Formats: sequence, structure tokens, C-alpha cells
Amino acid sequence: MISFSLTEEHRHLQQAANKFAQEVIRRVSAEYDRKPDPRDCMPMDIIRKGVELGYSTMTIPEEYGGGGYSMLDFAIAAEEIAWGDAGLACTICGSGRLGVSPSLARGTESQKRKWLSEICSDNSGTYLTAFAATEPGSGSDGISEDPSAGVQTKAIRDGDYYVLNGTKCFISNGGLARLYIVFAKTDPTKGASDGLSVLIVPSGLPGFSIGKIEDKIGFRLCQNAELVFEDVRVPKENLLGEEGDALPIAMDAGCSDGFMAGAFALGLARAAYEAACDYAKRRIQGGQPIIYHQAIGSMLVDMKILIEAGRNLLWKSCWNHDNVGPDIFLASAC
Repeated sequence: MISFSLTEEHRHLQQAANKFAQEVIRRVSAEYDRKPDPRDCMPMDIIRKGVELGYSTMTIPEEYGGGGYSMLDFAIAAEEIAWGDAGLACTICGSGRLGVSPSLARGTESQKRKWLSEICSDNSGTYLTAFAATEPGSGSDGISEDPSAGVQTKAIRDGDYYVLNGTKCFISNGGLARLYIVFAKTDPTKGASDGLSVLIVPSGLPGFSIGKIEDKIGFRLCQNAELVFEDVRVPKENLLGEEGDALPIAMDAGCSDGFMAGAFALGLARAAYEAACDYAKRRIQGGQPIIYHQAIGSMLVDMKILIEAGRNLLWKSCWNHDNVGPDIFLASAC
């Protein structure tokens, strides 16, 4: 039988994440959000704190040094952190899924031991990951069977290496991450189903540089950046799965991570609802607070209904993932 009651462990997790959001994130998030230079919008001390608290490694199995939490656990914590600031939730919590779920789904045991253990054992508090598919000319089109469309970044085999050339854009945690999951054409003559592959690319490799840092009107505590690859030599053992496996890897990531966006949106919606209620109680019109105006009250009720419905869908998706398996419909709906 499915229960909507949180366990004691869930409540403890929820309360701890809410305390971090309330006492640490919200104290400074508005200040950082208003900085004119996007490169100054990242509160690294808070990011380190979130990483140290384990919010970036929650769903990595304990055998690799992670928290071993369920997807429902993750969603409960991510909602609270997104309530503090949705951009920062993407930076911290998103790091634990964006570059991790493909490795968990398709990585060899040696790849998991190497990269996931490295993420969890790092003591700097700044080990973040990124998922790099989007490109300037094609957006996130990773399924085109036209070789001239879709992903145009190329990774051509040269002995024990792949030589990576191309550009990615709008990449979350770009310029901050130390590990990137990069989609590239290993056979430029073929479409996505046969010619597109995925490489694990650590930062710092010769020829790998960071281009434009995007200047946004919101979500500024998540850094989105351009990645530039110029003859970057990536060891062949950094290939995830086999050549041509990018589509199933992307589907795995979509099934696993759709609820992540849902959790962030839910936390943000909850914060917006609370702000709207607070304003409606303070704003006087017609001799009374506007919260007592029927039109305003109805709007607030509708907001609350959507939040509750969204949470039910989110928890259902996470429960299904934990107990049955990934479901692309539920993940996409979230």
C-alpha cells in the first residue's frame, strides 16, 4: 500500500534541508541574484557547505562513498533547497544527478569506482558535475538522424584517445564543474542512433576552455556557460557504454532526472505562493487586505492546488522509480 505520510527519516531530511535553505541560502541569495556580473553570482562558501552536507552526492550508492538515498529522499531535500533558491539547488543538487546518473546507468564498474568515488572523496567542497548536450546550432536536439543536424561536436578515435572538437552552450555548472558528460559524434556520417556517443571529460584537459558565461534575468545562482573543445584528447576508457549509445544514455538520464526539475519547480512555486500570500495580507485596497477579495483569494487557492498536485505527481514518479523502475512519462510530466 502506498502512503503519503513521511517517515521519521524523511521528516528529519526535510527539516535539515529547510534549515539550510532558511538560515544559510536565503540570507544571501537575493544579494547574489542582483550582482551585475554573472561571474559574481556564485556564493562558493554556500556551495561548499551544501556539498559538505552531502546534497550533491545523495543518490550515489554508499559503496562509492555517496549517501545511498532514494529518489524520493532526494526530491524531498531538493524541494526545500529550491525553496531557498532554485538556481542554487540546480548547482548543488543538480550536480549529483546531471553528471552522475549517466555514469550509474551505463558506466562500467571501473568507471564508477574511479569517477563516483573521486566525486565523493573530494574534500574541497567544490567537486561539481555537468551534463553537456546543448549546442548553439541545434539546442538540445540529440535525436536527429540527419548527420548534418543535431549534435555537431565530434569525437574522432585516434589510437587510445578520442579527439574532441566542438562547442556546447547553456551548460549548467559550466565553468564550475570538474567533470562533464559530453555528447559528441563519433561517426559524423551517421545520425544520432548510430553516430552519437558519450564521453566522460574532466576539466583541465588541454584544449578544453570555458567561453561565454550567460547573463540571465533569473536563476542566476546557477551558472550556465559555453564549453569549447579544441583538439581535446580524451582517453578511450572514458567512453560511456559503446560508440553510438548516446540515445539510450539520454533516455536513462531523462527517466532518472525528470523529477529533479520537478522538485526544483515545486520549491520555487511554493516560495512564490508564500510571497504572494504575504503580499496579499499586507496590501490594502477597498479598506481591507486584498487576500479577502474573492478574485485574489481564488488565485491563491488555485496556486495552492497546483502545488499540491505537483508534489503528488513528483512523489509518485520518485516512488515508481525507487520501487518499479524509471518511467519516462512520469519523469517528463514532472
